[in-house]
Amino acid sequence: QIRGYNQSEWIARGIAAVTGISIDTESVVRRKNTETQTRKSFLERWENVEGIFELNHAESLIGKHILIVDDVLTTGATTVECASCLTDIEGIRISILTMAMAE
Repeated sequence: QIRGYNQSEWIARGIAAVTGISIDTESVVRRKNTETQTRKSFLERWENVEGIFELNHAESLIGKHILIVDDVLTTGATTVECASCLTDIEGIRISILTMAMAE
């Protein structure tokens, strides 16, 4: 299944429009499409997202403060996986904004 709509990107675009903060959709990219997390258990969700993100242009992120935008936080697996590919960049700071939490 290929996902055609990235609501987190549209939320980030709204934030960028209001704040003037630039948006970067190329430095961290999803290298494989995963099946929906909706009906997966906690452990299955973590396994489903392992290694799905790829870092490009790491040198352009040195010393930056990055805001990761996620639409819905369920287990945190996707957000943690995304942040983990950034952690070795020198001087990077990572913040996370989530619009909703699943029960």
